[in-house]
Amino acid sequence: MKYLPRKKVSKKGNDLPKEFLRNIEKLFVDQFKQQLKQSEVIGGGQIYPEEIQFCLSICNLKSLAGASIYVSSDIEKEHIENPETVTDILKSMVDVVASWMSQTFEKGSGLDALLKEIQAQGSSWQSFSWEKKTMYIRFDKTNMALEKAADDFLVKQGFDLDELDEEDEN
Repeated sequence: MKYLPRKKVSKKGNDLPKEFLRNIEKLFVDQFKQQLKQSEVIGGGQIYPEEIQFCLSICNLKSLAGASIYVSSDIEKEHIENPETVTDILKSMVDVVASWMSQTFEKGSGLDALLKEIQAQGSSWQSFSWEKKTMYIRFDKTNMALEKAADDFLVKQGFDLDELDEEDEN
């Protein structure tokens, strides 16, 4: 799946590790089991030369509705290869999303509560402070399950997703 970096970069990002994302998806499913009935949880994100981005998408299993939460953090070039630093930043990002979801679910339950809150937030990047670090958050109604299904279909039809992404950028 394609994620749009917050910062202008010339290099393509690298996907977050699949095992990390599976663990995070399971964590959110377990943590919010009651509130996310009839929903699929999909994690994703990219590591760019000076930025890390994490996304969590909640998708309705019976409709096209989806809610995606993106968290971004700057990272200095010399720290990007340090697994401990990257892991600490990712843990903070997961905490941010979990905290936001907990607060949102105090007002209502399920995807509808998330969609209502997302509409109130808008879709542009907003800076905030978390654990003495500046981070950025944005929301949209992207259904990552639908995006993933479209990507899988294109690959099965012989398309090169990287090549398609390059065409989109030009």
